[in-house]
Amino acid sequence: MARILTVQTVLFHESDDAVLRAVAALSGAIGIAREHGLDGEVVLAHGDSGRERLSDEMQARIIELADEQFEYHYEFFGDNLGTARGQNRLAAAWPATWQLTTNPDVVFGGTAIQKLFARSVDATVGALEARQLPVELPKVYDPATGDTSWGSGACTMVRGDLWRQIGGYDDDHFFLHGDDVDLSWRIRLEGYRVVHVPEARAFHDKRIGGSIEPSEIEVFHSAMAAFLMAAKWGEEVDRDRVRDHLAGPRYSKVREAIGLLQAEERVPVAVPDRATVASFNVDGHFGAQRY
Repeated sequence: MARILTVQTVLFHESDDAVLRAVAALSGAIGIAREHGLDGEVVLAHGDSGRERLSDEMQARIIELADEQFEYHYEFFGDNLGTARGQNRLAAAWPATWQLTTNPDVVFGGTAIQKLFARSVDATVGALEARQLPVELPKVYDPATGDTSWGSGACTMVRGDLWRQIGGYDDDHFFLHGDDVDLSWRIRLEGYRVVHVPEARAFHDKRIGGSIEPSEIEVFHSAMAAFLMAAKWGEEVDRDRVRDHLAGPRYSKVREAIGLLQAEERVPVAVPDRATVASFNVDGHFGAQRY
């Protein structure tokens, strides 16, 4: 039986309860998709960037929850590879017709996999993005076609042959943020569409209410992604905007890291024809925003 789907997740110090909740939801969603015609081998691949490997007991519980809907494979990386390199390693180990990248705190709705595959028959589509709840991404998508600028790595399904053709995530430059936008724009540069599927719902464990203050790690990697994306996909005005934004005292470590990249000549080269797919906003977002 051909491998139709690899669901791939990079773990990083997740609680056992969170992992099991996501696995149980995935098992149910795969079961419903099979009832609606999904035919082929499915793999759940966990790559672990944490300090301690999952126990044998936990892995046995995951296999039990799989309920024969999918095979389970676990790899302990022994190092924090970041999402880009970790996802690339999983995709290389378990190539499939479709590679579905997910965050460990994403829980699939019952019909999410079914709805994604319902749109996969269109040969013009290179990637399909699920709708994240309770906090939706504010980027624009066409309500009729679903076409959007980029798909979030938290829950996006990419054609496997296309993934391999373009080399997956750019893990030479991206570590934690921006890798999904870069991948999406390279997919679109190949002439394929990135499509948002609002009826494919996935719960992304973000809390509503109050202020959500990003951690220093998130601030650092988000700022690095802004610099790298502007270098690779932007014009001079975009690079100037990022440089001005990073001038404040909060970003001193980011400026040091950028200086090291420049000294070692590891800043990404600007992509030819980038203007046909790239879109930067004055507020730092990628692509047009609905709100």
